[in-house]
Amino acid sequence: MAKKYEAAWNQLFYEEPEWRQRAIIEEPHGRHAGELAAITMRLAERGKLDIGMSGGRGELELQMPPATGQHS
Repeated sequence: MAKKYEAAWNQLFYEEPEWRQRAIIEEPHGRHAGELAAITMRLAERGKLDIGMSGGRGELELQMPPATGQHS
């Protein structure tokens, strides 16, 4: 499950504008990081989201990176 959360966080983070990415990095316990964490949780647990109200992105599906052959 941790891999799903990591994939969801990375997917959502890199879709954010540069200013918001900086805010998340500079204040990891701030408002923007908290909002990203909440959306990350929903995406990881549900596999897809309708986030039209948040940035107008519409429906978003979790994109898992390909397996590397390592066992977890």
